[in-house]
Amino acid sequence: MSKASGGDTILLSSGNYGSLNLKNLNFDSYVTLKSADANHEAQFSSLKFENSSHLRVDNVHVDSPSNGGPGSWVVQVYRSNHIEFINSEVNGLVDKVYDGHYGIHVKESDYVTLDNNNVHDIGNGILGFGSDHLTVKNNSVDYVYSDFFKFGGVHDVVIENNDGGGHLYPGPKSHADFMQFQAEASDVVIRGNTFLSQSSERAQGIFLDDAVYNNITIEDNIIYSGKLNAILVSDGSGITVRDNTVLSVPNLGHKAAAIRVPSGSVVENNITSSYEGGTSGSNIVAQWDDVKDVNHYNTLFKNADAGLGITLEDLRPVAGSAAIGKGAYGRLMELLDGKDHSDNGASTPPVTPDPVEPAPTPEVTPPTPEPDTKPDTTPDTDTGTDTGTGPDTNTGSNTSVAGAAFWMGGAHEISGKGDVINVKATDALHLDSATIALTFNADVVSGSHGILSKDAYGYAGGGNHFTSYIQNGTLHVRFQDGASEQIISVKGIQANTDYDLQVSFGDGAAQVWLDGTSVGTAAIDTSWVNNNEYMQIGANGWASGTGQSDFTHVFDGTISDVVIVEGVKSPAEMDKLLSGQTDDNTTADNSSTVDPAPVDPAPVDPTPVDPAPVDPAPTDPTPTDPTPEAGPESSLAPVFSLLGDSEFNGKVGSVVSVDHDDSLELSQGTIAFSFEADSVKKLAGLVSKDAWGYEDGGNHLSIYIKNGTLYARFQDDDSDAILSASGLKANTHYDVAASFDDDEVSLYLNGKLVDSDSFTMDWSHNDQVMQIGGLGWASHDGSADASDAFDGTISDFAIYDHALNAADGNFFA
Repeated sequence: MSKASGGDTILLSSGNYGSLNLKNLNFDSYVTLKSADANHEAQFSSLKFENSSHLRVDNVHVDSPSNGGPGSWVVQVYRSNHIEFINSEVNGLVDKVYDGHYGIHVKESDYVTLDNNNVHDIGNGILGFGSDHLTVKNNSVDYVYSDFFKFGGVHDVVIENNDGGGHLYPGPKSHADFMQFQAEASDVVIRGNTFLSQSSERAQGIFLDDAVYNNITIEDNIIYSGKLNAILVSDGSGITVRDNTVLSVPNLGHKAAAIRVPSGSVVENNITSSYEGGTSGSNIVAQWDDVKDVNHYNTLFKNADAGLGITLEDLRPVAGSAAIGKGAYGRLMELLDGKDHSDNGASTPPVTPDPVEPAPTPEVTPPTPEPDTKPDTTPDTDTGTDTGTGPDTNTGSNTSVAGAAFWMGGAHEISGKGDVINVKATDALHLDSATIALTFNADVVSGSHGILSKDAYGYAGGGNHFTSYIQNGTLHVRFQDGASEQIISVKGIQANTDYDLQVSFGDGAAQVWLDGTSVGTAAIDTSWVNNNEYMQIGANGWASGTGQSDFTHVFDGTISDVVIVEGVKSPAEMDKLLSGQTDDNTTADNSSTVDPAPVDPAPVDPTPVDPAPVDPAPTDPTPTDPTPEAGPESSLAPVFSLLGDSEFNGKVGSVVSVDHDDSLELSQGTIAFSFEADSVKKLAGLVSKDAWGYEDGGNHLSIYIKNGTLYARFQDDDSDAILSASGLKANTHYDVAASFDDDEVSLYLNGKLVDSDSFTMDWSHNDQVMQIGGLGWASHDGSADASDAFDGTISDFAIYDHALNAADGNFFA
């Protein structure tokens, strides 16, 4: 080595070289030590880089003859820079004793790369402390006593595509982790890593605790273990957690695998597991203990309840399930099939999947079976009555309350998700001060059960949330301002007992009454003026994304006579209002009231699982208020348009979801737009008004690109017509139009007819959600689930109520 120059490669014959200390060796460019025979590696008992630079060690075996002890290591990089240790094997003594060495230890170093190494039979796997510009990728770490990966005091770090083999043999006091950070860190990317528990469920997942962490991205990771902390960042800012799949091992350890991050963090498109299945914003919550409940493991994955010893194949998503395109789908399919799905899009071919038993609908509130006749959709002029899904059991008291911002009279029985009432945020509930009154009778008081909630995760949407719930026999009422909370609690709640609950807030204070007696006050300046969260009656919305109707902790029992009025009222004043008396003891005319917030029963109008932003461009794309201007160079007015440029980033969070509107019930039509794709190789949706198979009568449409080809898939009720145009290039502008009528479907590219077929598609009864920048073909009927997100720009999107063609002028130019 003393004679080496930058750029040299030194080939090592096979054999054991003992301990090697590469000390005080500094070069201008890399000097490489490499085994001459890749099948017969040079072997060392230990290897250290010390005060050195520009050294690369490639394809060696560092095989320690001992187990070592606390602080010992097999390979160490110490106070060095520009070091690469790649394609090598590192292990302690292979004797089924694992408490000992660090495998690879990087300390106080800069620009270090650890790539494609196999580390096994050690106490802790790969460690990095006090180091910057650290890259740890494509490594396998297995047969470990405590931590597979451990870091602290690191900056500008990429930890990517590593595998924790899952063979963990901890001691009775081991704090085992797949990946642990235990000192401050910043500018860290943790991406595409995999941990499947094989021998023990005791490893936590990705665990960043006891310090402040800034600019951390955690994405595309797959974790299957038995601890609650699947992903935890205890403190910091700039935290993004997206596209991860984290599941708990059934019947071992904790029942949930959670993502726990500071308020203000981005958490999107993950799959987690918990006690109850459902959704939270764009995230899916799976569960394993009730096959009849929503999002059971085996409705989402091939065999996710396999337990210890699970394989990636067990996590293959079920065709047509809500797991398609969710969580670490792209990384999972890449590992399973060896294909690039880095956009997290579904690999479903452009044909209808083979029939399988459909998975339950992925919404938090599953829709009720369609009745024999369609419900009367004519608006009810008495919006204050009959809000439940079943008959009103107390019609005698079901009259309006004068001046109420919200009123739900009568008794409402709740025993499952389908009974929860979801109320959209309206101006009527934008109150600076308010009083809430209701009666509840719980059949069950053990566990956690929401009563009334106007809440979201953390302080999302500006906070000022409200939640009331029962937990193990105690009533809790939680008030939030923009950054803090106050909880008033009452113990001794009994099952099958009526309780009159009254709550007020305003003028810097909150107060709770139970059965007419004040049970607590708190100083907090809370207001609903800017609270745009859904209100749930009979559940808790505190884990939902802001503006989403997701909920958990469903009530079991009866909630009656819910009323919300403006201002702080005493129980006596509320009694007067409810009895119809005014302040001068006259009787109020309750037939004329302030318009209350409309009640939206959850089973009738569930919010889509992943409602993407509906307003990425200056024009509001909501079809209920279509833009009157014509599309590009057209003299015809569209029934729907999204003018200007809409940017998409290849993630489902950027997909524009547009709820169905009557204006899109077309027997013929044309969909026209321009696009420019950053990549044309991956499957990416441009526009879709589709669902799985031929659900709800078919007649679906999806337009997408794949492997440089533009496809338009038209459906009738039981067959497909797929039109195509090849030769697409990335970063190139294209004008597209697809038309349909009762005789023919056509595809135009840059003003020219490129394909057509004799086929009938009719949107008269297609009420699917429309996605722009993604595909809905794996979703269930009426769901906004999207996959195969587009990366690029879609411009001047418009839909016309005629099957246009080139004779219509310059429209296709």
